[in-house]
Amino acid sequence: MDVRTALHERRSTRDFKPDPVPDELLARVLEDARWAPSWSNTQPYRIAVVSGARKEALSQQLCARFDTGRALQRGTCSR
Repeated sequence: MDVRTALHERRSTRDFKPDPVPDELLARVLEDARWAPSWSNTQPYRIAVVSGARKEALSQQLCARFDTGRALQRGTCSR
C-alpha cells in the first residue's frame, strides 16, 4: 500500500460502544501485542487494565484534568 492510499483509506473511531470487552479477548489482544517489535528491543510501554469502580474513578480524573487543561489553553481557568 502506498502512502496516498493509506492516507485516503484510513479510518478513525471516535465513538465506542458501552459494552465491556470480554476478559478473554482483552487477554488475547494483550498477548498478541506483547510480541510486537519495539525499536532496539526497548519495549517502551507499560500497560494497566482497570475495571469497575477503579475504572470509573480514573475516567473521572482524566476527564477533569483534560477539561482543566483545555481551560488553561483558552485562558478561562480560575485555578
